[in-house]
Amino acid sequence: MTLFEGTKLNFDLNHLIELSQHRSGYTRELAVKRLENLNDPKAIPALIERMNDWVLQVRQAAKKAFLNLLVPECTAELVSALPQIYHLKSCKRLKSTPIIKAVETFFSKKADRKLLESGILHKRCNIAILCTKIIITYKIFPASQIVHLCQQSKHNIVRLKAAELLQRISSPLNVRLISAALNDKFTPVRKKAIQLILDKGDTEYAVSVAKNSLTDHSSTVRMLAVNYLKKTSFNVEGYYLSSIDNATVPKLKCALWAIGFLSLKSYNNKIALYLDSEFPSIRKQPLRSLYQLDEENIKQILIERLKDNSLGVRQAAVRLLAQISYLLDYKDFQGGFKQVSNKGSYSSLLRVGRNMNKWDRITLLLALASNIKQSQKTESTYLEKEISIWYKNFNRSGVQPTSQQLASIKDNLVEAKVYLFHHEINSIYSVLIHTFKTYHIKHN
Repeated sequence: MTLFEGTKLNFDLNHLIELSQHRSGYTRELAVKRLENLNDPKAIPALIERMNDWVLQVRQAAKKAFLNLLVPECTAELVSALPQIYHLKSCKRLKSTPIIKAVETFFSKKADRKLLESGILHKRCNIAILCTKIIITYKIFPASQIVHLCQQSKHNIVRLKAAELLQRISSPLNVRLISAALNDKFTPVRKKAIQLILDKGDTEYAVSVAKNSLTDHSSTVRMLAVNYLKKTSFNVEGYYLSSIDNATVPKLKCALWAIGFLSLKSYNNKIALYLDSEFPSIRKQPLRSLYQLDEENIKQILIERLKDNSLGVRQAAVRLLAQISYLLDYKDFQGGFKQVSNKGSYSSLLRVGRNMNKWDRITLLLALASNIKQSQKTESTYLEKEISIWYKNFNRSGVQPTSQQLASIKDNLVEAKVYLFHHEINSIYSVLIHTFKTYHIKHN
C-alpha cells in the first residue's frame, strides 16, 4: 500500500495492470482504483477480469471503474472485449446481469455507430457474432442496412443471421439482398433465402428462383425447389432426365440424385452404369439413389464400393451400410486395403471398421498394420489411435472368436508385430498379446 502513496512513484498503465493481478487483495484493489483514475480504454480487459475477483472490494472497484468507461470514445475497445463481457454470465462471484444490460444499453444508445458497424466485419468470429446479435436485438440500424453489412462478413454465422433477418424487410422484397443470399457459399443461408421466396406464393419470381435451384450443389436446397415446382405445371422429372446423358459433372450429379429422390425405379439400371465413372463425385451419387430405389439389393454394391480408391465413395458406402444395419465382416474388407494407396485410404478403412464386431475389427487393424510402410506417418498415427480405441472401448465383452476369425488373426499377427515394435508402441502389442492369451490365441 505504501508503494501507491509514494509521491515520487509514477505507475504507468502496464504496471498498474500487472499490479491488478498481484497476490495481495489490497494491492489489486488500489491498482484497480488507480486504473479508474487513468480512464484509459486499454484497461478494459483487466477491469473485466477483476470483476470476477475473489475479494469483494476488488470486484466492486473494478465494476465502478468499468462502468465509467462506457463512453463513445471506448467503443472500439468495448467491441473487442465483448466475448470477455459475456463470459461474465458464467462467473459465480458476480451478478453479471446489470453489467451486461448496461453494456447493451450503451451500444444501443451511446456507442460510436461507425465503430459498431465495423464490429460486424471483425476478423474474430465470436466478436462479429456478438456485435451482430446486439445490433439485431436492439434494432440499432434499419433491417436492410443490417443485412447489407452482415452479407459482407466472412463468417458464415453472421451471414446466416442476415438471412434470418430478411423476413423483417417489408414488401416488396429487396431483390439485391435476396440475390446476395441466394448466391451465398453457405448452404443454410441459401436455404433461408429460397424458403422465404417460396413462402411468398406462386409468383413468377419464385418459380424462376426454384428452377435455378434445381442444380444447387446442396441436396437440401434442391429438395425445396423440387417440392415447390411439383405443385406447378413445370415438368421436374423431364428436366432432370433430359440432361442425364449430355450433362456436365455438376448437373449429372443432380440428375442422378433426382432419380432417387423422385423414386424413378425404372432408371435403376441406368444410374448403376455410373458406378464405374472416372469421376469420384459421380460414382458416389448413384449409391444414395440406388439405396432409395432398391434397399434390399444394395448391400453387395456397397461392400464393393468399400474398395473404391476414392475416400468420399468409401465413406458414402459406410454410411449407407450403417443405415441398413449391416454388421461389417472382415471378409468385406479383404483385398480392399491392398488395392488403395492414396492418402487417407487407411484412415478411411479404420473409421469404417468401427461398424464391426470385436474380433473382425482387431483383425482388420492387424492387417492394416502389416501393410503400412515406414514412410506412411499419417496412416501410422491413425492406426495407433484406433488400436488404443479398440482396447479401451471394444475389448470389454467376453465373446470368443470363431475359428475363421482365429485363423485370420493368426495370419496377420506375425507381420503386424514388426510394425508395432518399429513404431515403438510395443506396449500396445503387449496388451494385444495378453488379450490373445486370454482366449488361447497363439501368437508366435
